[in-house]
Amino acid sequence: VETEEYWELLSDTKSDIKELQYDAIEMEDTFSATREASDGGLQVDSRGDGFLDKWGHEIGIIGTPSTIVNENSYGEQVDRYNRVVRRQESQIRTLVAEIKRRLAGRESDFSRFERRGQVDSRSVWNMDASDRIFKKRSRIKRPHAAGIMLIDASGSMGCGAEGGKDRAYYATEAAIVLAEVMARCNFDFEVVDFNSDSGGRGGYGYTSMNVRKPIGGKPTDISKAAIATDHVGYCNGDGFAVQWCIDRVQTIEADARFVFVLSDGAPAGPHPADMNCHSHLVSVVNDCPKDVELFSIGVAGCRTSTFYGDKSCDINGTSEVAEKVVPIIRKALRNVKRKVVI
Repeated sequence: VETEEYWELLSDTKSDIKELQYDAIEMEDTFSATREASDGGLQVDSRGDGFLDKWGHEIGIIGTPSTIVNENSYGEQVDRYNRVVRRQESQIRTLVAEIKRRLAGRESDFSRFERRGQVDSRSVWNMDASDRIFKKRSRIKRPHAAGIMLIDASGSMGCGAEGGKDRAYYATEAAIVLAEVMARCNFDFEVVDFNSDSGGRGGYGYTSMNVRKPIGGKPTDISKAAIATDHVGYCNGDGFAVQWCIDRVQTIEADARFVFVLSDGAPAGPHPADMNCHSHLVSVVNDCPKDVELFSIGVAGCRTSTFYGDKSCDINGTSEVAEKVVPIIRKALRNVKRKVVI
């Protein structure tokens, strides 16, 4: 019997369903807006619309956080990022402390040989000859740093490594650790992966760049999910991708600039007509401007020192990141000076 109570219950149920639908639409709109904001204004280039570099090679951004992250696996990838951070917390803190100590420098916080201020015990011996025996405390500006993390996403990164995972898996885990370090150090940083293939305009090849996290700001959950998403493509014309990163990081206003390369070794793919893949990468590394520090991490024990010299290390797993990276960070930061503001 359809009583008044029945109709009231039916009406309430319909109202509840509508509310759930409205909530679902609002959540979807919010998520879409968050995904769009995570791209930092970057636009995806359709194939054939990329930038032509000085070698006539075509480079294009084919992925941003909003396109990399699959909505169905979004939560799983964020969880992966957070799990790696929790597991490697000790390493992350070690690296952050090392970087902050190096950026702080060892210079005195005092300007000496002043006519007024606090008596400088080091200069008192000369007081008969000079009135510049005082010192004043200086305010030191910590250098602002910017970096790009470049991840090799060529087909060989899909090869197996120790532990039953492929090299791309371990590269991503190392990238998560370094991204968290740079975020805690308040760096402007970007996380990019690349792979190359033949073709492109003029037949000089094409390099695809996936921007997992754009420059500026700390990682959002969307960009954390993108950083934690493994990717494997085709070949790797490393010289083109490294030069792209060098040029890009130089556009950022900073006191110190870095490019970190995560790779499983030798390049194999497109190259300039007058060079092979190896000589091209060596040329790019050797010609790297002095205001950009360039170093590499060989993934799954693969060596990259052939191309990057003493600013390289090899890791067999994520647990070795701090141990192996600290020495090259010391080299990379040795020329960075603090600035006296007053």
